[in-house]
Amino acid sequence: MKSTREHEPMRGGERRRRRAVYALIGAMGAVFFLSALIGFLEGAGVSLKGPIPTFLSIGLVIVLTAVALFAAKHHWRAIDELARDAHKTAWYWGGSLAMGLSAAAIMIVPSINADIQALVRAQSPEAALAAGGFIVCISTLVGYLIAWIYIWMRKQ
Repeated sequence: MKSTREHEPMRGGERRRRRAVYALIGAMGAVFFLSALIGFLEGAGVSLKGPIPTFLSIGLVIVLTAVALFAAKHHWRAIDELARDAHKTAWYWGGSLAMGLSAAAIMIVPSINADIQALVRAQSPEAALAAGGFIVCISTLVGYLIAWIYIWMRKQ
């Protein structure tokens, strides 16, 4: 015997939530597939250096960013005000604190540790800048996630 809920049409919020989840799963699947493809091609000896692969990489980043923004937009519309406030608070406090700590670590740690000094000197300025930016971005995301988990654990 089927419940009556199965026959009811989906409401707008539930439909948006499902779209956001499907978009996120699709984006993650696309990243996984393309990463596996790139690894397979590199392993097969195909060179992915030059203007065409760079153009394709930039295009891929643009497409994946658009999919992520689409998923985030639908997720934001589907959650309630309490969840939105938790996200904003976690991003402000967790992200800001982690960004500040990682920026300070990037400036202080190389001057203390000789091994890290040698590693930084061996890199080109562009590579060192990219590595520093990557460290700040990842630490900001980790700080946000830690703060978001802390907020939701406190509210439960």
